[in-house]
Formats: sequence, structure tokens, C-alpha cells
Amino acid sequence: MLCKRLTGGYKTCAGNFTKTREGLDIVHRAIGTVAEACRYVVLCRASLGHCGPKSGWWVEFCAVLAEAAFVEAAWLAWCREGIRAVWSERDINQMCRRKRIMKLEPIKLPDGFLLGTATSSLQIEGGDRNNNWFRWCEQGRIKDGSHCVVACDHWNRVEEDIALMRKLNTHTYRMSLEWSRLEPNEDEFDAAAMSHYRREIQMLNEAGIRPLVTLHHFSNPLWFEDSGSWMNPQAIDRFQRYVEYVVSNLGDLVSDWVTINEPNVYAAQSYLLGLWPPGKSSIRAYFQVARNMVLAHVKAYRKIHEIRRKMGFDADTMVGVAHHLRVMDPKSNLLPERWLARVFHYLFEEIFVTGMAEGRLLFPLGSGYPLGKGKFMDFLGVNYYSRDMVSLSWNPLMLFGKLEPQQGAPVNDLGWEIYPEGLYRVCKFYWDRFRTPVYITENGICDAADRVRARFIYDHLYQVKRLLDDGVDVRRYYYWSLLDNFEWLEGLSIRFGLVEVDYTTQTRTIRPSGAFYGEVCRNRGVTPEMIREYLDQLTMGNHGQPASHKQADYRLQPHCRA
Repeated sequence: MLCKRLTGGYKTCAGNFTKTREGLDIVHRAIGTVAEACRYVVLCRASLGHCGPKSGWWVEFCAVLAEAAFVEAAWLAWCREGIRAVWSERDINQMCRRKRIMKLEPIKLPDGFLLGTATSSLQIEGGDRNNNWFRWCEQGRIKDGSHCVVACDHWNRVEEDIALMRKLNTHTYRMSLEWSRLEPNEDEFDAAAMSHYRREIQMLNEAGIRPLVTLHHFSNPLWFEDSGSWMNPQAIDRFQRYVEYVVSNLGDLVSDWVTINEPNVYAAQSYLLGLWPPGKSSIRAYFQVARNMVLAHVKAYRKIHEIRRKMGFDADTMVGVAHHLRVMDPKSNLLPERWLARVFHYLFEEIFVTGMAEGRLLFPLGSGYPLGKGKFMDFLGVNYYSRDMVSLSWNPLMLFGKLEPQQGAPVNDLGWEIYPEGLYRVCKFYWDRFRTPVYITENGICDAADRVRARFIYDHLYQVKRLLDDGVDVRRYYYWSLLDNFEWLEGLSIRFGLVEVDYTTQTRTIRPSGAFYGEVCRNRGVTPEMIREYLDQLTMGNHGQPASHKQADYRLQPHCRA
């Protein structure tokens, strides 16, 4: 049966170039993983003789396999040996010209495209003891035993960190404000904290770095947390009051706003899985929080535009949400797993994106337009990191589903799959629906050894270029993160930063990948010289060994699995 299915895949490829990916899918499902498919194709290349190993379909088929796989060293070496056995150097060179596998291409982004970095206040500032995460740390809930009380000490090192942004040639910076600093007690605002943030934003503007300000990024004041947090319907008006205070004081300096960061992640981690404060595990609570956050965003969107309009600045006001969007693919072609993938997409993404874009509540949050019809986003903020494969499980809280990385795929230090094409897929999906400008508000990798970060950035910017070439209005890209930081439940041990932070001395050191990104920002793209200096090239002559460049290639090296 396996041989018959494989033969069907081969014949599909042989029959029509345009069906190459369909054939790959048949082979993939038959064997189990793309990596195994690559190995099997190489081992069985002799059986393909009836089609001619140098024929066009075979060139295309192997190219698709190699491009799709992100395979590790052993599998890629097998593919290379198989290719050498049937192709001359001329054939190999032809393949290199046809496919972006063996040689990386330069990338040129439009002149107006903005590249920057992103952080959040609680993760880098330190010093604040009046928020829910400080208490969570005090209770010993952080995996590595670390604490957010110092973090990167950014509160006291603003000038130093803005100087780092300038060294990296960034055009824009996404930052957040700590609600607990600005409103330490209900309806009591701290003018000194506002003065601090105002000075920081003025410094950014003077440095030529455009701020994108996030109003809520996972952390809450203790008074808000202890009064029911986002489960309490009063949270909507409480957030509205906070937004009005902030925008009234900063609206003359800031035109670009994110109301809420990753509402789906906050609701899931804090109220469904119980891993974040306040540690509840209830499907009902998850939906209640989702409803309140959707409505809070709609009201905040209107309020920001209203205040900026009164200030005379509304023409360039941009307000949106930073949505956490993932690719959710079924692990197999089984109907239950395909159905679960659609359900997960709907409940984890669709109810949030639709509600916050259109003001329309989808089941089970409600129905209709409780605050009126309209368009409530000026840009679609996309936080993209990974893909999940959806399979069946016995966990009722997860609707009897399980999310896991693709077997055999490269992963980051947290075990998340590295899947650059997913950025293209999620952006294209929502662009086709909303036709709204897209900001990549977060994209990054935890890579403590700084072994693959530069290649990660390159591959995701390549997808941005694909989107632009296909007519998608992508305007910005923010790498997460400028600095190593307090990574929520994982603590200080997880390293996302372009800049390494020694938490003992607070010394900042720009990593090689940071130097690469600085050149990306300076050139608004990747030049051939940058490829030679920072990135390995997949050449047929190195037999799977990385060249002596500053960054290894995750397609060539084995990966740490958490």
C-alpha cells in the first residue's frame, strides 16, 4: 500500500509541473514527515528511472522537497548525495538558478518600509511591585525561579537603550506602558510616571525613531487584578478611563497605538490553562475575558481617534491590535484532526480578529454589533512565531485536541517549530479578507547561542518580500526583541534579544545577529555582501558542514529541543 501511494505521488508530479506540491503532499502523508520523504526519495531514486532523473518534473520535485523540508544535516546530506549521483554540475547549476535552495537571494524592501524592534514594559523595565506579575513571581510560579523585579533595568537605562536602537539603525520602536505605574490605585494617576514615559517618547522622536505604543501587554495593576480583572464587565470602562488619560497626555507625541497585545494568548494562558496570573482554568472564563477585551478595544479605538481629532492630529492616527496568529495544520488527513484545526483557529483567532476589526461578536461571545457597526482597525498587527500541528488528545480543556511542532522540523530553544512560510500564510489570509495595512508587530526567535537568529530574520523577511510582491500592503516589521528580557512564565533564561543582557551587571552586548539586523535596517534589505558575511549558503560542495560565517544555518545543523 505504501509503495502504491508513493507511486501515485510520483506520477502526480510527473504528469504536470503545477501538481508538484500535490504530489509532495501525497508522499509526505504516506511516509509521515517531509524529512523521511526526502530520505526515501533519494534511496529509491533508481525506481524513478522510467521518468528520467534529469527530466523537468524530477528537478522540480526535488526542489520542492528540499525547499519545504527545513531538513536537518543528515537528511540534507542524503539529498545531496542522491542529486550528485544523477546530475551533472550543469544540472545542479540549473537547479540553483530555478530554486532558492542552494543560494540565498538579496532582499530589497520599499523605501517607506519601517523596520524596528519591540519590547514590553514589564519584561524590561524592572522596579514596579504593584502588578500581577510581581506577585506571581513572589509566589514562586516562574519556571527558572527568576523574577521580574529587576529584569533589564530599562526604567533607569532609557538613554542607553535608545542609543542601542540608533546603533541598530532602527526606524521604529514598539514599546508598552505599565498601567500599574500610571494608575497605581483606581482612578488615581501618577504624574511622575507619565512624565517619565513622555520624556522617553520625546527622546525616541528626537532620535528619529517612530514610537508605536501598546496600552496593555499582559500585566495589570493589583487593584484591577483583585477586582476581577478582565472577567469583570467593569474592566471595559476602567480600561477606557486609563486610555483616555494616556492619550490625552501623549497624543501630541504618538500617532501609532496598539490597544491590546495578544488578547487570545492572555485569555488562554490566564483563564483557560491557568499558567499565568490569576491562574484560572475555565472555558467559560476564557470566553468572558475574550468578550470584554473585544469590547474594550472597540471603545478604546474610538476614544483614541476622538482625542487625537480634538488635538488636530487625527489624519495620521493609526490604531490596531497586536494579534497572535499561528498556523494550525492538522497532523494527518483524518477528518477529526482537520475539523479540530478549524475549531482551534476559530476559537483562538477568529473570534478575536473579527470582533476587534468589525465590532461583531461571534458565537460564543455573543452576536451582532453591541457597540455599533464599523471598522475598528487602521492596521492589522501580526505577532507571528510558529506553527502548530493539531492532533487528538484526551484533554477536555483543549477540546480533546493537542498542539505540537511538526515532527522532525527545526525548533527554537522553547521547542517551537521554525516555519517562516507561516508568516506569508497568516498575513495573506487576513489581507484577502480585510484589505487593511499589515504591521508585523512581533517576530523573533529564542536562540541563546545566537546560532540561527540571523537566518531566521532573513527567511521571515523573504516572506515579507513575497507578500509585497503579491500585493499585500505590509508596511512594518518589528523584531522581538531588542533586549533579552523576562519571558513571562519562562523567566529570564529564555533569550530573544538582538542585544544580550548580563542580568548581574546589566551590561548590554549587541549579538552578531543584532549587527546583521542593523545592516538590514540600514539597507532596508539584505545585500549580497551581507549574505556572504552573516549567512551560510546552501552549496553543493560543503557536504552539510556550515561555512565559516558568523551564523550557522538551521537547515544544516541539529536543533536543541526543549
